[in-house]
Amino acid sequence: MVVGVSAHAAYWKAAEYFNIKLVQAPLGPDYRLHGSTVARYITRNTVLVVASAPGFPHGVVDDVAGIATAARKRGVLCHVDACLGGFLLPFVERLGYEVPLFDFRVPGVTSMSVDTHKFGMAHKGTSVILYRSPNIRRHQFTAITDWTGGLYISPSMAGSRSGALIATAWVSLVHLGQDGLLKAAGDIMRAVQDFRRQLQLHLGSDLQIIGQPHMSVIAFQAVNPKHLNIYVLNDMLTAKGWHFNALQRPAALHFCFTAQHVRVVVSLIKDLREAVATLKSGAKGLGTDGSAPLYGLAGVSPDRGLIGEFLVTFQDQMLAP
Repeated sequence: MVVGVSAHAAYWKAAEYFNIKLVQAPLGPDYRLHGSTVARYITRNTVLVVASAPGFPHGVVDDVAGIATAARKRGVLCHVDACLGGFLLPFVERLGYEVPLFDFRVPGVTSMSVDTHKFGMAHKGTSVILYRSPNIRRHQFTAITDWTGGLYISPSMAGSRSGALIATAWVSLVHLGQDGLLKAAGDIMRAVQDFRRQLQLHLGSDLQIIGQPHMSVIAFQAVNPKHLNIYVLNDMLTAKGWHFNALQRPAALHFCFTAQHVRVVVSLIKDLREAVATLKSGAKGLGTDGSAPLYGLAGVSPDRGLIGEFLVTFQDQMLAP
């Protein structure tokens, strides 16, 4: 399975579950996975290539057209992970923003995944997988004919799913409708554009946006990481009530704007400016707790197994009685 290094961690999980070799392809200078790169990694053993629309870390849409073309030439399936963008990118495109083609309009795209619980504003547990044809979809079915409990057919790994969750997803989508989703996309994108302008205006000498985001996820890194520790900045913002995602390779943070964030740009920029100023002042006691020490260790340690053990121990503690 060929994926970009920015593909969602779920593909590492799937590879581990099914004992599939995961081949990680590098991104271009624009932080997108490109078809020309993927073509070099496809072999006769490749069963799937994955493109992201957008990638979770940086909010940019991969070169889906190029990736799907490379897969199609080799007779390989191409999956587009639109879990994050599936219910936003189509409306962003309708509003006139630049959005690369990422769906079944692209020849060679054979499947897509879309999360209703993100911008479809439904509950988790109702995600959707779409196939170009029923002939592909039927391979995920499990048919059992000799079970003593009777004839059995199941369409997914999850088996039975909650009808209540499916009903609430349907109600959410019907309530919003295309007009509601279009309005939400417009509000979100206006907030995103305002945040980008304000970040460049007030903090452009300290923070820089990564790539050219196509929707609501904005990632940024320190202009000079030696003088501004992005992970300490993250802990300071957490203390102020904000929730950023910490990224690595490169060290960065990202913020995902949703319909709940369309009016927070002023306060977000204010807190960012204050936190950066405090960090640059060299105030004592910063970076001694929170997530910064762990990310600092992860950034310099060549022993990824050690970092993995830290994560496992953390998970054990989270599940402790």
